[in-house]
Amino acid sequence: MGFEEAFKALGYSLSNVRLDWSAEKADGVCVTMWQPKLGRLSNGRTYYDGWEIWPELANTRNPAHGNTKLIAHLTSAVEKFNGRVDAIHLSGTPETGYGNATPWIRDGYWQITKFNPDTGLYRADVFLPNETPPTPLIIQRD
Repeated sequence: MGFEEAFKALGYSLSNVRLDWSAEKADGVCVTMWQPKLGRLSNGRTYYDGWEIWPELANTRNPAHGNTKLIAHLTSAVEKFNGRVDAIHLSGTPETGYGNATPWIRDGYWQITKFNPDTGLYRADVFLPNETPPTPLIIQRD
């Protein structure tokens, strides 16, 4: 599935298909995740961790248009939706391009569990429908 088509399948629209990495609508936020970069904990929980993927960006703000919007969208997710997000999984890698885009539709939900609004790095974990996730941890601005 194409990038824009995947967002549309979840009810989101992109203002700039070539530059946006995330989207927001009245009842949610959707982010992209590199599927090959997903991790799995020993208890089987799937997660996505920007600090593991881009450790060199831990203290640096990426000035790209997509990152600026991502920070705004993640802030909305934390403030308006208790950190819950929809996800589009990208089969490619940051080095090779997005590949195929697939809306994540399963039992459970993605929850932002860590977020640095200065850099845009975040961690999200999958929780089952009956689980109560921790409150998202926001790293304070310097």
